[in-house]
Amino acid sequence: MLTVSPSKDYFLKDGRNTFILADTVWTALYNPTETEWDYYLERRHMQNFNAIQLSVLHQWDGGIPDSGIYPFALKETGNFDFYKLNDEYFVRAKKMLTKAVDMGFIPMLIILHASYTANTWAVKNKPEAVMPLEVVGKYAEYAAGLFKDLNPIYIVAGDTDLNDETTRAYFHTALNAVKRIDPEGLTCFHLTPDTQLPDEFLFSPLLDFYILQPGHRGDKTCLAYEMTQEYYNKSVKRPIFNGEFFYEGSSHTGELYGRYREFDERRAMWQSVLSGSKSGIGYGAQGLWGWYRQGKEFANVSFGGNAFTWQAALNFKGAWEGSFVKYMFEQYDMFDIEPCDIIQNSHPLQRKEIRAAKSPDGGKIVIYMPYSEEVAVSCDLSGYDFTMIDMSEKHFAKPHIECGADKSVIRMPDFNSDALFIGVK
Repeated sequence: MLTVSPSKDYFLKDGRNTFILADTVWTALYNPTETEWDYYLERRHMQNFNAIQLSVLHQWDGGIPDSGIYPFALKETGNFDFYKLNDEYFVRAKKMLTKAVDMGFIPMLIILHASYTANTWAVKNKPEAVMPLEVVGKYAEYAAGLFKDLNPIYIVAGDTDLNDETTRAYFHTALNAVKRIDPEGLTCFHLTPDTQLPDEFLFSPLLDFYILQPGHRGDKTCLAYEMTQEYYNKSVKRPIFNGEFFYEGSSHTGELYGRYREFDERRAMWQSVLSGSKSGIGYGAQGLWGWYRQGKEFANVSFGGNAFTWQAALNFKGAWEGSFVKYMFEQYDMFDIEPCDIIQNSHPLQRKEIRAAKSPDGGKIVIYMPYSEEVAVSCDLSGYDFTMIDMSEKHFAKPHIECGADKSVIRMPDFNSDALFIGVK
């Protein structure tokens, strides 16, 4: 079972420190065949992923389910009859998740996406898609009761804003229902990047950790660490999980910034982890989250560009970057590191983009530099054994460091890539 650490900034699984590396396959409960699901799980298990982010219900931009099975009965209009659950759908979902859990994956389940909730961005001009509030509690209790024995994480609110009182009532209802059925299950809210968590949820004892969505904007890649910092500084301390930054292979604003590649994923991962996201990270690939097949309609072209097939997206290199983050985090036991303000580079952008963290006793320092440049820090690095990693090639080397009492300089590496520096006393 997953629990929150005594320090309230990472997770324990069966009592052991655990870094969550989650893959994003929102639509996987109603698209893959059994054979495809087996293949997918084997691939991600081999890459050291230990969690999967999915939506319990059909997602608005997931297209027509390849399985042909819906979570609710359909009205003559083709809309859901929210008063009639489709048992066939949920039996199939339970079978798929059981197989994943048996392989060591933690299900991270969106209970109620914004596209089912009154007055959110996702249901504008779609009143027929809104689940009646009187149904929400019964549905959430049913879902929690069905999946409770799999020890899932409950992402109670999915991709939502919380600007409206009625909207907040939906998620109060769902959160309370989940906790009634599974009081030990961990809960969180997956919010849009510009949504602030209201005090009524911030101080709620029913909310167990923070999940971030920095979003997919090519001109706002800094949100990967800025939002992490924001949550790290909140008055209520909880584990921080960076669940959705830009999907690999996705584009933004008509491909103005091109498509995100493994470097973009790697940068966001390390910048977030060293800014306070010690409980874990979520990786996503364009085409895989929607389980896109060649010739299938893809509803999100205007935002993320044309989709890759799920098979192609499954093999993107960024997944290995997530695997490497998890490996290094656990290998160097980074669960005790905290963000620190030691970067002294003269350029203000470098001071922001270079992320650093260290253990409270100073015995461990970790620095990420997103491109090759000198790194100046306001501390004496003598006495540390430093390892430098060329992040593009995963070459390990010894950096050249000039140490001083008040300032040390890690000289610029002679490779043209981002770099990770790990110092241990």
